[in-house]
Amino acid sequence: MRLIRQITPQGKVRVLMTSLCDTERFPLEAFAELYHQRWRIEEAFNRLKHRLHLEHTSGLSWLAARQDFGAKAVCDNLAALAAWCAAQ
Repeated sequence: MRLIRQITPQGKVRVLMTSLCDTERFPLEAFAELYHQRWRIEEAFNRLKHRLHLEHTSGLSWLAARQDFGAKAVCDNLAALAAWCAAQ
């Protein structure tokens, strides 16, 4: 394991842990932007997972879970569309 200490422009200290131990192939400078990009994606998935309650399905089969996911995604998109229309 490799620990990378990074100080943000706001002065916050971040410690990143990675299994990429080759410092020549993966220099310290490469991690700041990668972490920043990954963090936004992870947060987006986390918000989506919680907003759609993906841990809860109406059935135990793969088909039921798939149908629930599709229905929840459609409902979330419709709610976003309604909110956008209301804001116009």
